[in-house]
Amino acid sequence: MKPSLQKILSGDYLAILSGLFPIVMWLLFIDSLTIAVIQKLLGKGINDNDPAIFTWIAICTTILFVPIFYYRIQSIYLHFRTAIEVEGIITRIVRYKDRGRIEFDYIYEDQAYHAGNAIHRNKFTRSLKERDAIILAVSPTNPQKALIKGLYIQEE
Repeated sequence: MKPSLQKILSGDYLAILSGLFPIVMWLLFIDSLTIAVIQKLLGKGINDNDPAIFTWIAICTTILFVPIFYYRIQSIYLHFRTAIEVEGIITRIVRYKDRGRIEFDYIYEDQAYHAGNAIHRNKFTRSLKERDAIILAVSPTNPQKALIKGLYIQEE
C-alpha cells in the first residue's frame, strides 16, 4: 500500500496545516515588501521594520513547520509500508468548518481497539457516516495506531 501525496494533502489535517503555514507567512512577507516598495515609489514614509518583521516570521515558521510537514508525510509512508488492512466501524464523526475527527473501533488479533484520525473536510470525508464500515491500515507493531485507508490511498 502506497499513499498518494495528493490524498495526504487533501485529507490529513496536520499535513495541510504544516505545509500551508510557511507558504502563507512567505506570502505575507511578499505582500509587506510590495506595500513598502509601492509606498517608497509614491514618496510616502514607510516603516522599514515591517518587511523585516515578516522576514523573521516567515523564516521562523519555515524552520518550525517544514520539519513537521516532512515528518508527517514520512510517518504516513512508513506506516503504510508495514500496515495490515483491518475492517473497522466508525463510531463518531465530529466536524467543525473544514476540519474534524473520525473515531472508529476495530479488532486486531482478537483485541478490540478504539482510535481516530484528525481530518480535513473533502469529498471522501463528507461521504462517511457513523456506523459505516471502513478499511483501516493498522500498524502490526503498534496496533493502537490505525489510519483510515481511504484518506491516504488513491482508489483504483
